[in-house]
Amino acid sequence: MFFTIDENTKRTQIVFWAMMALGLVSWLVFIKYPFHSDDTGLYYISTNLDLKTFSASFFTFRYGCLLPMWLINKIFGVSLFSYYLFSLLTWLLWVAVVFILSYQLSNSLRAAVASFIVCISDYHLNYYSSMTMPDIPCTAFNLLAVLFFFAALKLSEDDHKYFYYLFASAFFAFWAYLTRMPNSVFLITLPIAEILICRRLKYTMIFSFIFLCFIGCELLANWYVFSDPLIRYKIIFSKGMSDPTVPIFKTFIDFLMRLPRTLGFFATAKIICILGFMGIIIAVFKKNMLALSLTFGALSVFILYALPVNTWEPLQPKMNLCIRHYYLLITFLYIMFGYALFYLVDKVTYLIKHQRGIVKFINFLAFVFCLILVAGNFFNQHSHITLVMNHDNIPLKASKALKLSLAKKDWEIQNFDVYSLPGTMFFFYPGFNTLNVINGDINAKPKAPCVVLLTKRGIRFYNNQFTSLGNLEYADYFLSLLRPTQYATTIFETPEVIMLKIDQWVDTKELVFSLNDINLSINKPPVSG
Repeated sequence: MFFTIDENTKRTQIVFWAMMALGLVSWLVFIKYPFHSDDTGLYYISTNLDLKTFSASFFTFRYGCLLPMWLINKIFGVSLFSYYLFSLLTWLLWVAVVFILSYQLSNSLRAAVASFIVCISDYHLNYYSSMTMPDIPCTAFNLLAVLFFFAALKLSEDDHKYFYYLFASAFFAFWAYLTRMPNSVFLITLPIAEILICRRLKYTMIFSFIFLCFIGCELLANWYVFSDPLIRYKIIFSKGMSDPTVPIFKTFIDFLMRLPRTLGFFATAKIICILGFMGIIIAVFKKNMLALSLTFGALSVFILYALPVNTWEPLQPKMNLCIRHYYLLITFLYIMFGYALFYLVDKVTYLIKHQRGIVKFINFLAFVFCLILVAGNFFNQHSHITLVMNHDNIPLKASKALKLSLAKKDWEIQNFDVYSLPGTMFFFYPGFNTLNVINGDINAKPKAPCVVLLTKRGIRFYNNQFTSLGNLEYADYFLSLLRPTQYATTIFETPEVIMLKIDQWVDTKELVFSLNDINLSINKPPVSG
């Protein structure tokens, strides 16, 4: 279906599977150990998907991640394997779509390979792909929806197979909507593509009808399960978007410069992005309608996420700006990088009248240039790379220290329930899994006396938010977490992890546990309420 442009289909498929293998290796190189972040919080919800947690958390509008992860947990059990499986499958789907879409836009196997290897050299894309975060899956599902829609556009109205392609397109668009709803603005790509290519909107209308049928099914399901068909929107616009945000752009020029500053982390990344934008300009002059429609969609996602942190009226309330929000745009620029590079190569070779030896040499130089950029992108970011089984990793170091402590001491602690900060995956690691580690309920503390196991980074984050914002709602949330009081005894400690025996809880907003000096914080005198 997708490899219909190149006459040498067998060669194209061989290259495609070779690139998929390379993508798998890249994923393994950049893999991140789960410990405590939004990704582990999302995974934790999927391990215990009941109606109480499902309706209470702002993560729950990400059904597109939660439901597959829940199914994987049911089949394979809660483990590191299950944690990584969903991420790996969506990563492979994403890199496959990158290759195929680049191939379709450029009609060039060389450009597809160049775009692919540049994409998988990006640290941020690789790093976040090994987490159970919604961004890479949402990007993959949206691009797959576009790919099936483009396939439908190639069929005449007399060929009824177009309906199946439109159905597949609507399904993946709906699943992207379930994964990260705001990114559905990217679907503006579809009507623009049909108008530019076919001068009509028939397929868009059919797609829209199918998509709305899926939305209707979700509303009915929410009404049946939660007695509230609009629960998704209430969660998103209350709990999911309530983080306090400060406008970061002082001027309109500062806003416009945010994009190159965000994408151009290093010299090589800047070159890649410049060529990506050059590819868009070339697409305009060549009237490449597929590329132009994707440009509108990708820039729409950027504008959607950039505006809410300005003083202008936001499209969404209080959304924090993050590189993860731009994955659709970054992916598209990397695709257009290959498009631009080999368009320029073909122009040069045309000007020299296709002398065979020189043409091969110029193509060789282009690939060398591409590989230099890939190497630069990779090595400029080497300090962030986490190799598989890297023993400098925080949870592995902490678990190793705990195993040594357990071997040296006859602890009664092994007879206690040990409560961890909600969503912290201590039980994945040796040493900790010999204890009865329980993920703490975010809505209630265990009764004292008890033992708690905490990441200092997590507590520091909540403490800084509480002290800097002075927000009463945030204070209530902070106090609902497992946090030490002055009635605590340190049982186990590493630079990033601390285990404490809590003899008594103190529930006053004035008493805030600070990790700048643990001993002073724990030994502070009681504060009257």
